[in-house]
Amino acid sequence: MEAEVKRRKRRVVLVALAACLVVAGIGGTLAWFSAQSSLTNTFTVGNIKPPTTDPNNPDNPDVPFPTDPDNDPRIDGNLYEPHWVKDSKIAPGASVAKDPYVGIGKDSNPAYTYVYVKNNLPDGAYFAIEQGWAPVATKTIQGQQDQYTEGLFAYTGKGVGGTGTAEYNAGKGLAVLDPKPDQSAAAKDAWTVSPLFTHIKTGATYDTTGMESTTDPKKQIEVYAYVAAKSADGDKLEDLDAAAKAWVKSVDPSQTVITDAA
Repeated sequence: MEAEVKRRKRRVVLVALAACLVVAGIGGTLAWFSAQSSLTNTFTVGNIKPPTTDPNNPDNPDVPFPTDPDNDPRIDGNLYEPHWVKDSKIAPGASVAKDPYVGIGKDSNPAYTYVYVKNNLPDGAYFAIEQGWAPVATKTIQGQQDQYTEGLFAYTGKGVGGTGTAEYNAGKGLAVLDPKPDQSAAAKDAWTVSPLFTHIKTGATYDTTGMESTTDPKKQIEVYAYVAAKSADGDKLEDLDAAAKAWVKSVDPSQTVITDAA
């Protein structure tokens, strides 16, 4: 009974924190097709620090890494897109590089990771998720289960079925970003093993009418990260998902991927 009470209390605390993080969060939204190219929101629960190393070279602190989002808008907070290109252009039949990784600094608590993608582009722009990620509440191109247009995704690490979806659907939980998985070794930045996706794609008949301006927020794809520290009391997948869904509703009140039944 006591364990159940603790679990319920943690669920309430996580949901409450998620609702408050619009105000309390630190930088980390990647806006695409924006002339300002600004990053605005990563949301964290617990002691979570931003990383300082490249996700492909986490063991080498000497590898140059952008730290100033005003001069290199590929990074802010806990999000990094190595191949992000300012004012990217999109056209019918396009495959445009966009590869959001999530990382935490070496002094952070071990943490779970969710990513929310908001797609403001005309209908028909989509992406395929990489190994290590699972869909939580999403939208897809009609008739194409693996062509996502937007939604909430969970980091599951490398798993069966290519994306870790089998483990997630079986209720086996999420992968943990851990700066010190080996207690005998020094702590280091922890990154997702792969980006959520690598490219934004369009079909051959994609309609780009009215997309001449890249400053219109209605012509952007935004990526938000939610990083929640692992609890010493244990974590239930349904509680983590509930907190992440509440967070999506708080950062994007107009969203349509999270429903009362989701």
